[in-house]
Amino acid sequence: MPPTPSTNKVPAAKMVRGGRAKSISMHDDAKDFTPTQTGFTSILPAPSSKADPAPLLEESYKSFRLNCLQLIDSRRFHYLVMLVLFVDFFGNCVAVSFTSTDNFVKYGGTARLFSSVFTGLYAMDMLLRVMSLRGGILRNAASTGDVVALVCATVALGGRFWKADNVKNVVITEGDWVDKYKLEHKYISNQIEQYVTAVYCFFVAIRIVLKPPARTFSKKLHKYANHDNLRISMASLRTSIRRIPGITAVAVETMEFDLTIVCGRDEGDMSREELMQFLQKALLYRPKDLSANAFLAHLRDIDAQSAHTVYGAYDVVKSTFRHWSNQKLDLALTMVVVVVFACVTPALAYFLSVITDQAFPRSVYSTAIPDYVESNGMLKMFTRITYKNETKDENQKIQYLPFVPEKSLWTGIAAVVGVSVPFIVCDYAMGYFQSKMISKATQRLQQSLLRVILHKPTKFFQERNDGDLNNLFQSDIARVNAMWQAVFWNLMQPVVSIVIGFGYLVYFEPIIGIMSFSYAAILITSGPQGLASEKSQQFGKKNAFVGAEFQNTIACQKVVRAYEMQLPLQTKFAASIRVLRVAQFAKDFWSGIVQIYIESAMFIFVSVMTACLAIKVYHGNITAGDFFSSVTLLGRVSTPVTVLGGFMRVAIGNASSLQRLDELVVGAEHIIDVEESEDAKMPTLPRMRKALTLSHVSFSYSNNDDNIPVLNDISAVFKQGEYVCVVGPSGCGKSTLLSCLMQFQDINAGTITMDGMDVKMYSKASYMHQTAVVFQNGGILNGTILDNIRYGRVSSSDEDCIEAANAAECDGFIRLLKDGYNTILGQHGTVHLSGGQVQRVCLARALVRKPSLLLLDEATSALDFETEAHIVTTLEKLARTCHVTVVSVTHRLATTRGADLILVMHRGAIVESGTFSQVFPRWLEIYIFIYLSSK
Repeated sequence: MPPTPSTNKVPAAKMVRGGRAKSISMHDDAKDFTPTQTGFTSILPAPSSKADPAPLLEESYKSFRLNCLQLIDSRRFHYLVMLVLFVDFFGNCVAVSFTSTDNFVKYGGTARLFSSVFTGLYAMDMLLRVMSLRGGILRNAASTGDVVALVCATVALGGRFWKADNVKNVVITEGDWVDKYKLEHKYISNQIEQYVTAVYCFFVAIRIVLKPPARTFSKKLHKYANHDNLRISMASLRTSIRRIPGITAVAVETMEFDLTIVCGRDEGDMSREELMQFLQKALLYRPKDLSANAFLAHLRDIDAQSAHTVYGAYDVVKSTFRHWSNQKLDLALTMVVVVVFACVTPALAYFLSVITDQAFPRSVYSTAIPDYVESNGMLKMFTRITYKNETKDENQKIQYLPFVPEKSLWTGIAAVVGVSVPFIVCDYAMGYFQSKMISKATQRLQQSLLRVILHKPTKFFQERNDGDLNNLFQSDIARVNAMWQAVFWNLMQPVVSIVIGFGYLVYFEPIIGIMSFSYAAILITSGPQGLASEKSQQFGKKNAFVGAEFQNTIACQKVVRAYEMQLPLQTKFAASIRVLRVAQFAKDFWSGIVQIYIESAMFIFVSVMTACLAIKVYHGNITAGDFFSSVTLLGRVSTPVTVLGGFMRVAIGNASSLQRLDELVVGAEHIIDVEESEDAKMPTLPRMRKALTLSHVSFSYSNNDDNIPVLNDISAVFKQGEYVCVVGPSGCGKSTLLSCLMQFQDINAGTITMDGMDVKMYSKASYMHQTAVVFQNGGILNGTILDNIRYGRVSSSDEDCIEAANAAECDGFIRLLKDGYNTILGQHGTVHLSGGQVQRVCLARALVRKPSLLLLDEATSALDFETEAHIVTTLEKLARTCHVTVVSVTHRLATTRGADLILVMHRGAIVESGTFSQVFPRWLEIYIFIYLSSK
């Protein structure tokens, strides 16, 4: 049982300005920018407190905090800090990359000085941010991580001063052996500032990665956000509801169910309008001892953001794996293949190191010596090759290492060639899993899209045009398919390759590995990705608009030719595609810039690191084998990073299509399943035996700003077996009345009963099963005539369909067709039926349903008088012989002659009713009344 609704008066809802996301206030004395105790901008108001108004000093402090937040989030200040962070990172990165613990002391002092100055700027920025957001900074992972990274970087900077290199205090200790042959000892120096600096660089890199999303979070709290575009987190709202003291589990369950119904989904974000609708319901189920203001106060700190957010690369990846979530086994096998594939590069680097350090000679000495034994003193070349297995220990005593250079050479060559086998196998396996997973995901997306659209309410189709919906299925799904291929080849494989490759590089050359990984992270998360995403979304909207324009022009081609409108339409279309061309150029250009940015920046970094390694070899800090192995790894790891740039380009270029699809299908199928399940639990409505009754029915559209009812206090009785006609001028509410009878719209007031039973108390499916409708344009679907009739009741046999065709009086002309009932209709049709024939087929589809209520929405208005008269006669006969209640909306008074009841509507109300003989004598009087009241 639902909780008893509270009787406390609900305060009126209104909107006032809040932080970046405007607060939604429920009383008049809410103030601008009302930061909560946690620092996060309130989406709901604080309870009014007239006895203790906020002091002027407190208001000034709030304004000061807001100004500080706007300052540090301004474009100039933000990018200044980002530039300083990058200079700090890159300068220290180069300093530690080309030096060793022996000579870092030459550059350590200068690096510390600059880092200290930069840290002062970091501290000021963070102090202002914490002062502005207070505890709210902990509500965002990026902001929290930024604070932690700054603290760690500051500690590391202190460690650099504490462990600063000093040539006067050098202490050398003997450590373990250099290699497994135990020929030379390691000597460990107490000069470790180089390593502490590398740690400092790592935390600076983390700050560079986290600062942009932290800024995005805080910008939501700025004062002049547009509340109409506010998006509120449903998860945050649910959490706040559960924290309300005294709330019962039943009330929480009821509120969560209402939230799902209001939003049409159970996760994601909700709009301001959806929030207000939910609050009106939720207030009824608050604890009885909790006032409305106190209840709303507990919901003040829900998270909100702008609705103008666009998909970036992260959103694309998140959405992609959500769409693939039903293929967990294939995804797991793919990851195994990717890991094996990624291990090829480190294995190749290892065997190259073996060849370089064990198979290549240490020295080659060639000289020309006269040969008097065999060639009478002629010069012959003699070559002495010294391999690396011949070396000296610490005491300069010659030692022979336990490896054979020739064996190491052939082992290395075999391994280098052998790694091509797993490379090829993994490549083919990736191709197989890519094709399998993407085809399944695309099929699922197509099915979900159609199912969701077919379950959308009438308002959805009024707001979306056919061209836009066709673009979803034809263009957007194709672009998403191409993007998913990029996820396979340009994301999964490169990411794993980067992780494994950098892991091996960190093990092999720690400082170079850490610096390279940090730089790659900065590179991937920075750049013009946000701008490219916006351009992609703009192109998606313009492309859908142009597609709709093209489709509309083709659909009206008869009108175009009749009025010779080709030239003006071509001119109009040319203007539209010029705008589209500019949008496409911007999308492609900025998507390409994302890839170019990553490729060029990575090339520069690899060049700098190669130079640093060469300097290390020159100073004897690493061997030539270490150099070649490190450079090989850098080159092979930089390739996946640049490939990720290609993924960014494709992902951002197609992100708008994925976002458009996700906005429709994500979570929608679950809602449909829940609604169907709830409807199935309701009792079945018995078949109508007496009458369908409308009692004081009123209806108005939710987007009607003037709140003018489209239907106003409608009362009528439609008896079983009656033929009822509804007439009136255009816009009087006739079609809306039928829409309510078809359950396409939920009435705002009154009841619709069948034999005295309120249809709302019974399952919608049981009501619809005994209701049929014929529309003005018929509605022929692709398929045979038999298929079109059977759509009325899928379980119908061929005999049932033919019987319905006989009742609709279309069996005769169908049998005259070459293929009879198997004649193809629709877009793939082989014959052209007249308007009257089409309407009779549609009538047969309605009759095969064996309805107790047959609704006709201007079903004969497009036909000639003779055809219309024949169909009307058929309808009158059906009403009397089949005991079907027929309700027909029509403009023509002539079709109402045989009606049992005529309802005359005007401005949403019934102004006259009766039979034809009762209404017709007063028709002129009724017409004059309608005409005069319409002026």
